[in-house]
Amino acid sequence: MIDVPAPKSRKAPSMAEPANLEAKQRDIITPEGVRLTVTIADYSTRMAAALIDALFVVGAIIVVVLLAIFADMRSSIVWSYVGFFAFLARVLYFPWFELILNGRTPGKRSVGIRVIGRNGAPLTAAAVLARNLAREVEMWLPLTFALLSGDGEPLVTLLTLAWVLCFATIPLFSAERMRAGDVLAGTWVVVDPKPSLVRDLLDDSPAPAKAPPIAAPPVPTPESEGATSKPPEAEPPVPAELDLELEPELAVVFTPTQLDAYGAAELNTLADLLYADG
Repeated sequence: MIDVPAPKSRKAPSMAEPANLEAKQRDIITPEGVRLTVTIADYSTRMAAALIDALFVVGAIIVVVLLAIFADMRSSIVWSYVGFFAFLARVLYFPWFELILNGRTPGKRSVGIRVIGRNGAPLTAAAVLARNLAREVEMWLPLTFALLSGDGEPLVTLLTLAWVLCFATIPLFSAERMRAGDVLAGTWVVVDPKPSLVRDLLDDSPAPAKAPPIAAPPVPTPESEGATSKPPEAEPPVPAELDLELEPELAVVFTPTQLDAYGAAELNTLADLLYADG
């Protein structure tokens, strides 16, 4: 009789897990009618992703500026190209990566979040452009205006900071942590689920005992044929993969005709079933 071990109890949820996990989850229905549960990304996670992306953009601009300085810092044409590159870098960085990486930028991908549509449909180019053009109004244009205004304008600096902070705190007052661009484009920023393999339910059960291999009948030899008055009929050759070292009283014996008709692999499978039932 085989002793089946008792199933392991499921691990209780840790006290360190956030108590409001269910409050962050939302159900969406895809156009195919499939219900999906997503988890809204935290504000701090979104800020970390935005900081990483900003470092990429600013780093690329700094590299181009350094190249321009070493090339010809007195040429106004060179600096015109630098300004144009800086504009393209900040405008195209986010929509480009969100389109080719399915709602992810390098910053979002590093922290495990992504952008999705609230209606469950695939993220469209119009939605990506809308949410990222809103970022220009929220942050980049005010900061550019403050930098171009020059020094000695504390009022301009104060108004710029107030404008940026106002839009930066909008997600704190939204249950889905949506900024103005998300409201305009109809998008959410959610936790990107990690793919995992489902654990086999039979992992804890012992492996069934393998049945002994099939013992083939003895092959007649010339000596045995000479000892008998009537030579027996020629037997077909025994397959090489059969193990002949098993004791005869423990083996399931099949005739050469059965071996020839069904094959050794099929009869070994049948022997496994017979020993499993026994």
